[in-house]
Amino acid sequence: METNPRSPSGANSSNPQPYPLREAEDGFYFTTDEGINYYLQLKFRDGYFDAASFSDDVAEFSIVPIGQKVGRKRDSRIMATIVEMFNAAFFDKPNLIVIYICSLENNQEILREYLFTKWFRQNSKGFVKIDFNRQEKRQYASVIFQENHPYRDEIIEIFTEINNK
Repeated sequence: METNPRSPSGANSSNPQPYPLREAEDGFYFTTDEGINYYLQLKFRDGYFDAASFSDDVAEFSIVPIGQKVGRKRDSRIMATIVEMFNAAFFDKPNLIVIYICSLENNQEILREYLFTKWFRQNSKGFVKIDFNRQEKRQYASVIFQENHPYRDEIIEIFTEINNK
């Protein structure tokens, strides 16, 4: 898979330019046009599916606003920035499996799940997304991997089994 071909000269409202990412020790920072700072991280953790063939390829994705300021308007450049980071991560590690768990902070987990799903649908070519939505427990999570992943069937089987519990 190639990295995202977006460039500043080709940016417009339907193809927004990603914000520049600044490297951090274990992730990236970016600042929106409104001055809101975000931290992005893909963190590999032990303990995720240790018995699975793909256990070394599982990472948890986080996006965290830094500070108290929160954006009041929709900013399509945030989506473009996350897509850019995902494309680079999957380019570097094609067998990557990303888990995203919606934060319960400010009781916005349903909105986060809706937005993440919307962004995925707009940028999903070549990828599979399995959702885990348990409204009664306020649990919303997703797993994303490339369609051509060598352990695709095992991933689908394991995550479907978890989802059906």
